[in-house]
Parts: sequence; structure tokens; C-alpha cells
Amino acid sequence: MAKAAKKSSRKTAKKSTRKATRKATKKTAKKAARKTVRRAKRSTAKKSVRKASKRASRSGAKKTAKRAAKKSPRRRAAKKTAKRATKKSTRRRAAKKTAKRAAKKSPRRRAAKKTAKRAAKKTTKRAAKKAAKKPAAKKAAKKAARPAAKPQAPARVAAPRPAPAAPRPAAPPVSRPKPAPKTKATHTVASGESLRLIALRYYGPGGQENWRAIYEANKDVIGDNPYFLKPGQILKIPEV
Repeated sequence: MAKAAKKSSRKTAKKSTRKATRKATKKTAKKAARKTVRRAKRSTAKKSVRKASKRASRSGAKKTAKRAAKKSPRRRAAKKTAKRATKKSTRRRAAKKTAKRAAKKSPRRRAAKKTAKRAAKKTTKRAAKKAAKKPAAKKAAKKAARPAAKPQAPARVAAPRPAPAAPRPAAPPVSRPKPAPKTKATHTVASGESLRLIALRYYGPGGQENWRAIYEANKDVIGDNPYFLKPGQILKIPEV
């Protein structure tokens, strides 16, 4: 009985130790899993924070670059407008100065011009009076020196001219007969042929338009219809 009690006690002790070890291992595994999860969360949070900071820095840099790019043309335009304003102001000042100088000089110049005009008028009047006096005295001296006037001869009467002869009528133009075109070759019509095909054969590419020349040269043979050819007809091919 004592041996059986010892065995049962040993078994119970082993079971309890096994349970305790299992619980401890489970607890440690849970703790390790929790730690790993926390570490992973922390690392992911850090990474996300880093990424967010990088993105924010990039977006901020982009925004600042855009703002600077926007401001730079504005500043340039402002500088240009300021320069133009300064140039305009200097030009206006110079124009005002020149206007003042001209206003000061204008009465003097006007008076000088008036005096010059008056002097020129007086000189021209004097010269005109002298010139008028001289020819009058010369004319009087010439009339006194001339002898008595000679009697005038009777005017000649022009003889009447003969009337021009009537133009002769022009002779009517003489119509000369056109020379017959020279024959280049002779052709016997085959079945299915037309004047265009014959012209193309003898005159080359583009020569099919000369089929009327063949028709005019062989009108007696072909007849009134140039599109109807009989096989066996002998046609003359004229030179074009």
C-alpha cells in the first residue's frame, strides 16, 4: 500500500510539474508574442512617422518652391514697373525743363523773327521800286530814239489745199487649200479595235487623243460614225 501511495504521489507531482511548465511556457510565449507585436507596432509607427515627415518635407519643399517661383516673376514684374516708372519720371522732368526753356526763349525768338521779317519786307519793297523805275525810263528813251513807223504790208492769203484721195478698198484674202498631212503608215483594222487604240499604238502613250486626226484622214473609208470600224479596213496613219 505504501508503494502504491508513493507511485501515485510521484505521478501527481509529475503532472503538476508538467502543467506548471506548460503554463509557464504559454505565459512566456504570450509575453514574447506581445513584445514582438509591440515592437512591430512601434517600428511600423516609426516608419510611418518617418515617411509622413519625409512626405511633409517634400510637399513643403515643393510648396515653397512653387511659392518662390510664383513670387519671382511678380518681383521681376514689380522691378520692371519700378524701373519704367523711374524712367518715365526722369523723362517727364526733362520734358518739363525743356518746355520751361522753350517758354523762356519763345518771346525772344518771336521778337527776333518779327524784326527779321520786317527788314526783309522793307528790302524787297525797295528792290521792287528800283526795278520798276528802271524799265520805265528805258522804254521812254527807246520810244524817243525810234524813227517813224513803216507802213504795214498786206497780209498773205493761204491757197486752199487739194482734198485727199479716197482710200482704195483692200483686196479680199485668198483662201489657199491646206496641204494634205503626210502618211506615217497604213493599218488594217482588226476586230475589236477603235481609233483610240490605233492612235495609242502608233503615237505612243498620250497619243490616243490624236484619234481625230486619223478620222479626218480616213473619213471616206470610215464614214460618219468614227466609233464604228469594220475589220479589214485599211487606214492611213498621218503624221502629227
